[in-house]
Amino acid sequence: MKLNVSIRIMVSLICMMPCISSAGDDVQLWSRISFSSSPTEKVKLSLDEEFRVGEDIQKLCLHRSNLSLSHNTTPWFHLSIDYWYSTQLKGARRIHEHRPHLNATFKTQLQPFTIHFAHRLEWRMVENADKSWRYRARLKMIFPIRDSRFQPYVADDLFVRLKDTDVDLHRIYIGSKIRLTELVSLDCYYLFNMKNRETWVNDHVIGTAFGVG
Repeated sequence: MKLNVSIRIMVSLICMMPCISSAGDDVQLWSRISFSSSPTEKVKLSLDEEFRVGEDIQKLCLHRSNLSLSHNTTPWFHLSIDYWYSTQLKGARRIHEHRPHLNATFKTQLQPFTIHFAHRLEWRMVENADKSWRYRARLKMIFPIRDSRFQPYVADDLFVRLKDTDVDLHRIYIGSKIRLTELVSLDCYYLFNMKNRETWVNDHVIGTAFGVG
């Protein structure tokens, strides 16, 4: 019964995405690797490196690094302080961005699912642009499965510019995290990325994320 419910939800989301696609959509490949270490049981230090290849997977459009210090305050609450640095291709120029951000994640059980509700507050310092605040809310639902090495999930992301309270990005994920060894994991996902650029522009993203530590 639990598996049938999970399959129905995932199939419904997959069928919904093409309905809001358009002919001008871009296809991208995002690849990330994360290294982490835990000096104590509750504290973790992580470094992420990510590369995003766009223009129908022909050109490197973004490279980012993210340093994170996190604390598992309770089994149901997680807090982190992060610093993001990226270079992004816009036209013929590379634009640099510095982005410190604070993250808070709440976890709960909504049988048979595990729910993560994450909040992020970002201070964006983009080259040749005004500094700005942005809020991100992410709801993630992890499906039950007999093999504990696999964690299939769906997630919904909203990014809101606080200056005008307008939605900047809307992302829908379908994927699965796979535990390869005790210290190594692989996350494979499809992401439908909707960007508010005067008119809405869509990206179809195939993503992978390796985690070590």
